[in-house]
Amino acid sequence: MVAANWKTCPRPPKGTAGAGAGQPTPPLRDDGTGGPCSPEAEQPQSPCPPERVLTPSSVAPAAHAAHTALPSTDPPLHPAEAFLRGVLEGLLPESEASLTVAVAPDALDLPVATLFFCSQALHRLLASLEPAAALCRHPGDAGAPLPTLTARLRAHSIGRYTLTLADDGQFFRCRLPGASLDMEALTPLVGFVLKRQGSIRLARGRSTAFEIIG
Repeated sequence: MVAANWKTCPRPPKGTAGAGAGQPTPPLRDDGTGGPCSPEAEQPQSPCPPERVLTPSSVAPAAHAAHTALPSTDPPLHPAEAFLRGVLEGLLPESEASLTVAVAPDALDLPVATLFFCSQALHRLLASLEPAAALCRHPGDAGAPLPTLTARLRAHSIGRYTLTLADDGQFFRCRLPGASLDMEALTPLVGFVLKRQGSIRLARGRSTAFEIIG
């Protein structure tokens, strides 16, 4: 409780109660207000804050936020798919290509050594790319969709898998014009695959696709 800052009011002498004019002025309070003393102490304020009343307008936003924060129902990525996507995202900026990664059911249980092989092959392939050429970006293409790059992994035979990296006809045309397995830029990739008893094929048409088997 908070103690009130009062001076004790002296009892009036007998026979003076109810006296009118000419009687002495009662003592004043010592709290600076100048008012007369009162025998009743000032009631202290409660330290508790006022209760918060919920109204429909305050409940609705909270309910809406809880509804929109529901967890995603999309199935989680398989580790092999997440690994390949992570490799590609680490090698290519988001502004250069729209990535799609697919792993066939028959390749979901591939050994770790195969994932390492695929990672090294992708590093050597994408390291051979030239910087995005200015001639591939026209002034009116700011809102145009990004080139698409798709990686697919599937089983080829017992203990061997096929990794395909294909575009939509736009990506390799700008980043690796005139692509050929004989070009010097692809020598590290070809040498890496052949040294590990693998094979590589390049298909060109409406799109460009590298098929690596190992």
